Amino acid sequence: SLQPIIPTWEDDFAGRLGLGYQWANGNKLRAVLWNYEGEQSAAGDGLPGGRLHFAVGPPIYTGGEYVGAYGSPGYFEMTTKISSQTADLAWAREQAISESFRMEWSLGLRYATFEETMDGLYDDVSSVDPDIGLVRYSAAKSNEGEMIGARVSARATYRFARSFSIGSSLGFSYLDGELTATSSLTPTGLDNAGVEPSSFAAVRDDGRSGNIFDFDLVLAWHNANDWLRFWVGWEQSAWNGIAEDLVRNFPGTTAPLRPRDSVTFSSYKLGVYVKF
Repeated sequence: SLQPIIPTWEDDFAGRLGLGYQWANGNKLRAVLWNYEGEQSAAGDGLPGGRLHFAVGPPIYTGGEYVGAYGSPGYFEMTTKISSQTADLAWAREQAISESFRMEWSLGLRYATFEETMDGLYDDVSSVDPDIGLVRYSAAKSNEGEMIGARVSARATYRFARSFSIGSSLGFSYLDGELTATSSLTPTGLDNAGVEPSSFAAVRDDGRSGNIFDFDLVLAWHNANDWLRFWVGWEQSAWNGIAEDLVRNFPGTTAPLRPRDSVTFSSYKLGVYVKF
């Protein structure tokens, strides 16, 4: 049986900054920037008597067989970094449905980037084996997505008390752009460095499409003149296509991975709104 290794991601800070202008008729023009960066490191041995199947880097074909596909039981060290950004420029219009209920519609442009890198090493034996370091590989992988397109969204706000409101929004982004990816495996052990060749793979696709679905729910406090607001809430953003992993499951891979074409960001949030 196969047991996947899925390290746990820690919570990392993501920031959003928005600036805009509102006319008396309710029309708005705003620009919003969002940024996230996260890093995760993991290390471990394969199960005693089993195999650790290597997931990063194309296995190396030596003419008669593939090497660098697994360790017995094997050892790994890997660091993964993710960096994501969006930049929005949108026109919006707010309408009062009733005295306490408002709707806002928004249409604009979105630019989005996603970058994932993995760097580390694999060893043929466990970390406590005296032969550790004799058959070792340096592994690296990178996936990058860059897209631009249209974004539409709607927000509903209900003022259930003089100083408090609850609101929710739903947004859709439809994007086009390119994906680039690389992956490599390099022998670095005392016995295999200089004896086995290295492997490298690169993919570029400049005709890709993707989409992003955004949802949030917030509880806000308003001051008397409504020029100052503080809010707490929760949001989720699902990125499809732009975060696809193009460099996995090469020939010689002994434990193929399921496809990965999307990632999801979700978190609790705090915010402040100031109207000048």
